[in-house]
Order: sequence, then structure tokens, then C-alpha cells
Amino acid sequence: MTAKEVTPLRGDERLYNTILHLEHNTVLHFWRWAFSNLQMNDVRGIFAEWLVAVLLDIPLTIRDSWKEWDLITPEGVTIEVKTSGYLQAWQQKKMSKIVFRRLRGRRLDVMSNIYAEKSTYNADLYVFCVQIEKDARRWDALDLSQWRFYLTSKKELTQLDQDSLSINTLARLSSEMTAEKFQVRAKAAIMEMMKSKEENPTG
Repeated sequence: MTAKEVTPLRGDERLYNTILHLEHNTVLHFWRWAFSNLQMNDVRGIFAEWLVAVLLDIPLTIRDSWKEWDLITPEGVTIEVKTSGYLQAWQQKKMSKIVFRRLRGRRLDVMSNIYAEKSTYNADLYVFCVQIEKDARRWDALDLSQWRFYLTSKKELTQLDQDSLSINTLARLSSEMTAEKFQVRAKAAIMEMMKSKEENPTG
């Protein structure tokens, strides 16, 4: 069965029904309702994926939540994005610990629709995004100065062989980077990954 081709929405698309007259409700209304709170864990994660794509100039079409990675560069380098932060959208007695979970996943065979028995690291590069603001009054996901980034490779995580990483463990694998430094370092890592794939096409 062929999946329906999906094209990006503009935001002004409306509900339509000749009886209920709900045409004043648009996709933009839905987006505002569902995604305005960027501090919610699920929304923050999607925002971080988009942010990394923007920083690395990765063309975006439509997000596919079923993929084994979050982003893919035009050259074919796959990227998994993980995010965490000290502040949450709910009342807290203390700051959250920075921990990144579910680093491995079971790959899906699209032909058989069966998941692999063993969980693996499935992306070439892993980006860890931390929203570092600790003052709830100042928290702003759009402020790039409030984000720090870490970058590791599939090879490094495979050697570590862990399903989750604390910020202390992650700091031993990667230096902490501002958005500006991450942009430079990640683009260089992508170039290195491309060169490695060209030299070892079956590796």
C-alpha cells in the first residue's frame, strides 16, 4: 500500500464542513494550541531538532517521527538530536538532572514491517542540546545564548555501550559548545563523516 504524499502546510488551511461551519479554524490555530509551550518535553525535543537543522543549514521538508534518526544532510549523514534542560513546564522542587535517554533503538525493516530484536545506535552523529537557563522568568527557547551543545559519533557511543548518558559522562566525550562553536564543529564533523563514507562506502 503506497503512503499518501505529504506536502508542507502553510498554516492558513481551514477545516471544512458544509453543515458545522467551522471554516474559521485553521492549521495555524492548531499549531498555536499544540506547540506554543516550547518548555514541554515533547515540544522542546522537536524544537531542538529544528534548531539543529537551522544551525547546520539542513534542508527541511516534513518531520518523520518514525525515522531511525532525526535529521539527514543532503550528503546522507544522519543525525540524532537529544535534548534536556534544568527547568520544566511544571512546578519543580529542584532543578532537573541532565540525562539523555533512549540512545539506542530497534530498526524497522520496512519491507517486512518487523523490528530488529536488538537495539542499536542508528545515526552517524549525535547532538545533545541542553537548555541551561535556571531562572524561570528568563527561560526562552528562542534565545540561543541559553543553549549548549555536545557532539559525539556513533563510534564513540558504541564504544561506551550505554542506553543513557549523564551530563558528566557526556562531558568526557565532547566539549560544551555555544551555538556558534557547535555550528562550526558540527559542520566540520559532517565533512569528516562524508569523507569517511566515501573512503569506506560499505563501512
